[in-house]
Amino acid sequence: MNETQAANSVRVKIYNHDYVLCTDGDPEYLKELCAALDERMLYLANTTRVADTTKLAVLAALSLVDDVCRAREATKKLDEVIGRRSIACASIIDDSRGNL
Repeated sequence: MNETQAANSVRVKIYNHDYVLCTDGDPEYLKELCAALDERMLYLANTTRVADTTKLAVLAALSLVDDVCRAREATKKLDEVIGRRSIACASIIDDSRGNL
């Protein structure tokens, strides 16, 4: 491991397993991501009674991807609403300039 890797190494625990991960980003953000994954896996383990770590990891991944897809869809809808409102506002401004 070189100096850059050592400086960017992060120790985390996910579902009772210790990992040393390397990042070229913010180590605290990586810790937050790992904590969120750990929380999701623990939740799924308690609610589904699945004991196999690999199956829990797949369930957690599917759950998180579902969250991402729903957030993307919500963002897309908001972008469409903002676009329509922007056009409406531009029309109002154009109309008011014509009345000057």
